[in-house]
Amino acid sequence: MKGNIVLIGFMGSGKTTVGKILAKELNAYFADSDQMIEEKEGMTIPDIFEKFGEAYFRELEEATIRSILKGDNIVVSTGGGAVLNKKLFEYIKSNAKVIHLESSIDSLWNRIKNCTNRPLLYSDNPRRRMEELYKERLPIYQEAHYNVITDNKKPIDVAREIVQILNS
Repeated sequence: MKGNIVLIGFMGSGKTTVGKILAKELNAYFADSDQMIEEKEGMTIPDIFEKFGEAYFRELEEATIRSILKGDNIVVSTGGGAVLNKKLFEYIKSNAKVIHLESSIDSLWNRIKNCTNRPLLYSDNPRRRMEELYKERLPIYQEAHYNVITDNKKPIDVAREIVQILNS
């Protein structure tokens, strides 16, 4: 594979799971920006949010993703909010093939409703908060080069669908 692939999408859309499989299918490296930030900072993302705030996290996220994309032959899984930074998203689109993993609100909710590590959902009504964020972000996600629906598909099938798209 030549170049980089960046997977974007809402939390719970399968970016990390599909990304690992896709990297294996393409004989590429895999990088998860959230995981790299946690390793570098020595704390979880919820702890970073709590201690330093979202703005600080977004700065770390931008620096991490820009650094990853200096490499080649990498499949990158980003955090769900990375694309909210317009400058960063333009950089991503010009330095990688961007694939949006799209899932329905119900599918996403079923995957993340029991997660305790989603700081943006810490609220009195996490489902409503999730729906608000999803509606806000969906038009941005749809600016990706490719859009792949993940509902009712196994991660391996989503990865293979991406391989087909990239080879066509």
